[in-house]
Amino acid sequence: MTRSVCRWWPVLALLTACTTPPVVPVPTSLSLAPLTSARIGQPLSLRAVVRDQWGEVMAVPVAWTSSQPALATVQGDTLTATRLTPTNQPLTLTASAGPLHARTELTTTGLEVTLGTYAIQGQADLGTAAFVRFRPESGGAAPQAAVTFTAPDGQPLLTDLVLLGAAGEVSAGWSYTLAPPQSGTYRAALTDGDTRFTASDEVDAASVAPFAAAAAVTIQPDRSYEIRADLTGQPVVLATAFNQAIRYFGQASANELPKRGTVSLEPGTYTTGLFTLPLKLGAAPFQSPTPLTFNLTYQGTGPVTLP
Repeated sequence: MTRSVCRWWPVLALLTACTTPPVVPVPTSLSLAPLTSARIGQPLSLRAVVRDQWGEVMAVPVAWTSSQPALATVQGDTLTATRLTPTNQPLTLTASAGPLHARTELTTTGLEVTLGTYAIQGQADLGTAAFVRFRPESGGAAPQAAVTFTAPDGQPLLTDLVLLGAAGEVSAGWSYTLAPPQSGTYRAALTDGDTRFTASDEVDAASVAPFAAAAAVTIQPDRSYEIRADLTGQPVVLATAFNQAIRYFGQASANELPKRGTVSLEPGTYTTGLFTLPLKLGAAPFQSPTPLTFNLTYQGTGPVTLP
């Protein structure tokens, strides 16, 4: 649309021609539709409106970019969230139309899954490990139901992952199984009434984390313990004591080793061991994205008998 600004003056009964050039509409403002969250596994259409100097809508292309493309990508005007944004680190979407820019911040919600291999020292066969986080919509809570997994071959991956959390909290859980890992896409689902949350993750069955060197877990009769390890390939260790059930304790990052403390154990003989992991478990709120691979290793560190 063009607009002409002309004035007509009578001069000797003749009209002069309008010589003022037409005014061309220029993109002047860019506004975004309200958006505060995006659910993993549910593509979201983005909407922006460009107006000219008269406030009329213009058909101008709008380009979108994501500040954290590893967590959410934009193709055209469709946003696809794949992972949870860290606490207090929302995703920034930027819309651009020529010289105009507009931004909005949002948090990703829903089900996030990360899988990997599970290696046991002294065993050639690998298992499969899974780590899950869930962020509810505002005011909601994690469904008290099991997260189900489907392997690339279409068969179910049996785990015991149930996420429990109060309203508004990020819930997390992990599990491992001796089922051999498969390269390809694992799919996960979590159902809450009529709402179904979905997520997926790619696994490389040949990717194996290194075992910790000089690993040792000692537990004294007074239940004081010490954990030692040289972590060269994984940032976190988690000690275990197994009798009829597994007791996890002494989680530590590399700079916290040797780790010392006390653990509550009944009298008996226990098998101790050490997991290495790519992140600390149970950290909520969390300050960095989940690693792209959740590879576990486990190595036994010997028996201990407690009075």
